[in-house]
Amino acid sequence: MLYVALIGISLGLESDIFQSLFNIFFLIIFLEMLRVVIVAIFKKKDGAWLIGIGFGSLILGLVFQSLDQLGVPAFLGFLVIVIMSVHLARKVARTNRELETQLVEVEKLSAENLEQERTLREEAEKELQTAHDMQMGLMPSESPRIQGFDISGRCIPASQVGGDFFQYFPISDNRLAISLADVTGHAMEAAVPVMMFSGVLESEIKHGESLVDLFSSLNETLHKTLDKRTFVCFAMGELDTAKKKFRLSNGGCPYPYHFKAASSEIVELQVDGYPLGVRAESSYPVIEAQLDPGDRIVFCSDGIIEAENQSGELFGFERTAETIGKGCSQALSAPPLLDFLINEVKAFSGDTPQGDDQTIVVLQVEA
Repeated sequence: MLYVALIGISLGLESDIFQSLFNIFFLIIFLEMLRVVIVAIFKKKDGAWLIGIGFGSLILGLVFQSLDQLGVPAFLGFLVIVIMSVHLARKVARTNRELETQLVEVEKLSAENLEQERTLREEAEKELQTAHDMQMGLMPSESPRIQGFDISGRCIPASQVGGDFFQYFPISDNRLAISLADVTGHAMEAAVPVMMFSGVLESEIKHGESLVDLFSSLNETLHKTLDKRTFVCFAMGELDTAKKKFRLSNGGCPYPYHFKAASSEIVELQVDGYPLGVRAESSYPVIEAQLDPGDRIVFCSDGIIEAENQSGELFGFERTAETIGKGCSQALSAPPLLDFLINEVKAFSGDTPQGDDQTIVVLQVEA
């Protein structure tokens, strides 16, 4: 009998353990299913709300059944659920109001940021236009008319407006100076030193100094006045119309090209010097070229040489020389030759935005 009783107790314990394990397993499965349903509802999956209603009904049923077994009146359980529902509804409503308030603030800030951005853009556009007007105002509105010579110049500002400008200066009845300058920087950063340099140049050249003295004087003045990061690439040629000689000095600009009509040869007028303002003690040598009928001198800023296409390829020195030679072989005078070179650069670069001004000055000795 004792043995049978022990077996019964053992079976009862095993049954209780099994029931407990089953309940735990059921609870885990139930919670996992509930998690899946809640995630589906939050992710707004199709039909998830229907399953959610089913689970909600099941939970309510279990709650009421448990309350009934404990002897608690059902209406009290219902009251608790109603109170919790009201609390949750109020909390959701408060959260919605806070979100709406934050949304209004975000929209207000976005509108303010957009307005600020628009204002800054307008100011930048005004600055660019001012810089453009200042730059264009420094350049001649027409070319000088000299018997036996044809002269043409043009500056095409880059999208950001650079610091290029060119100018002509009559020195005497038979001497004309042709200058090309490129100041570092863009927009107002370049416009101010360009204006300053233009004024200094116009003042200095009235003294009638030689090119050597003029360059030395300009360099000394700019070294004292310009910011250390600012300098001026400057080339000037002096045309003697009586002797048909061309004297040149250069401080950092690309070498001008000399097309010799007699031999159809193109040579670079190579003379070197530091850009103005870089070093206090700099020397600027001068070279001289004899001009014959049909010869042409072509000044180009680095915006021509460094024009890029979509592949990042540069127009380059060689292509520039070839283009000038091709135009000269067609007997193009100064204005058409200038147009020809500009059009070739445009065809090469296409729609690629250029980061530097493109300036060309052409001097032709008429045949």
